[in-house]
Amino acid sequence: MIDIDETTYNLLNKEIERTHYNARRYNSISTFGLLYFEGNLTQSTLHKMVRLSDFFLRLNEHYYFFNFHYTDEKNAIKAGENLIFKLDKTLENRKSYLAVDRIDAEETTKSTINRLYQILQESMKRHNNRVEDENILNDIY
Repeated sequence: MIDIDETTYNLLNKEIERTHYNARRYNSISTFGLLYFEGNLTQSTLHKMVRLSDFFLRLNEHYYFFNFHYTDEKNAIKAGENLIFKLDKTLENRKSYLAVDRIDAEETTKSTINRLYQILQESMKRHNNRVEDENILNDIY
């Protein structure tokens, strides 16, 4: 599981709750993501690589939460692939993975992160793709 300090967890919880509210109230779409990056990645470097509409939060030394606002899962995967490409090119690091999952407005913050983490772990085990969605879990259930 991912070790997240209380302050960061509270920020994460607020972002997820805000997204769930917008989904219920305004029928807006978003896709959540969890990035694993092994190496030195600063927030300012990452900020230069993401789209303006995307939100990210550093959870700890290796994990970053993403909210791809107004983005369906298919386009979040494309944005994730572009991000991984930029990370590879700029930082010469091939040990990054991204899990994406469409939002479920009924899920808690903990269950959202657990599901993303599970997708990420399966992706890292298989080494097939470095950006995966929940379909990777179909083989284990």
